Amino acid sequence: MTPPLILLASASPRRSELLRQVGIAHEVRPVDVDESSRPGEAPAEYVRRLAEEKARALWDSLPAAGRLPVLAADTTVALEGEIFGKPGNRAESIAMLARLSGRTHQVHTAVAVLHAGGSAVRVSSSSVTMREITHAEMDWTRAPVSRATRQAAMRCRGAPRSSSGTLPEATPASSACHSARPGSC
Repeated sequence: MTPPLILLASASPRRSELLRQVGIAHEVRPVDVDESSRPGEAPAEYVRRLAEEKARALWDSLPAAGRLPVLAADTTVALEGEIFGKPGNRAESIAMLARLSGRTHQVHTAVAVLHAGGSAVRVSSSSVTMREITHAEMDWTRAPVSRATRQAAMRCRGAPRSSSGTLPEATPASSACHSARPGSC
């Protein structure tokens, strides 16, 4: 086994898989931080703060002599400036889908790296328009909340495309959204 080059301050299987795909040896070390938004906090600043806090929490817990660079990230969905938290149950997931249906929302992701020489944080924001989805498609979210959230509500990365570049209409997961940024879905 290759020794880790970095520590990932996240329990997200998707983030760990992305690092594996690009060949970065890492060790998963999730941290627990308060993910509550602050009054008046803009969504991009919210994810920036959380990514920094996660990286700092892991860094500070490591013995100084054996520290490796720490990578942390956070993503949120916002509609008209309102930050959407992770749905806690099926009803919350369906309510989120209903609010996003037929509307353009923003997806904000921040990535923070902390190492002995300093730190860096970057935020990426995209506008995503979800087509109107039916109650039957929302009902499809009887799957576990995490699957429903990732596939039906927010996930469009990696969705298959037809030869014309459009998203197919095969499943709610692959057809629920399209991005305002060409090529991002």
